[in-house]
Amino acid sequence: MKPLPFLTIHALDQFIRGKGNLVVRLSHMKARVNASGAEIDRGELLRFLAEMVWYPTAFLEDFVTWDALDAVSAKATIRFGELSVSGVFHFDSEGQIVRFTGERYREVNGKYLLDDWSTEMDEYREINGVLIPGKGKAIWKLAAGDFCYFEGEIVKITFNSIFS
Repeated sequence: MKPLPFLTIHALDQFIRGKGNLVVRLSHMKARVNASGAEIDRGELLRFLAEMVWYPTAFLEDFVTWDALDAVSAKATIRFGELSVSGVFHFDSEGQIVRFTGERYREVNGKYLLDDWSTEMDEYREINGVLIPGKGKAIWKLAAGDFCYFEGEIVKITFNSIFS
């Protein structure tokens, strides 16, 4: 991300082999954030579940289970080994996912707090035959009000790149 001409923010947000890690650097400086541990593992798995809207065939995998809640929402649970997290996908009248909600840990003054977290998706477009949201936001739902810390647009995506 490049919020200012002289400032670049590099973020590595990952879940690999059951372990989450979040590393944030300002420009080319030493990491300002390098978080890992049980809370980060859960948070990164939840983020992975929410971001599956951009590679929707992953929803069909055995590690995801579904429970219908009503006509416009469904609870999804994702499992990796002993770790599992759940969130709710919200759909519009056309069946497109427009929001994901769940509880995710965030760090506040050296302690992890479990707070409501949400992603919003819109401007669906077809890319390489796959209908995905073109824009998305990540939002902490805090007592003091919503804090949108990420807003982005898909400008390029490659599916099944290991096979091409």
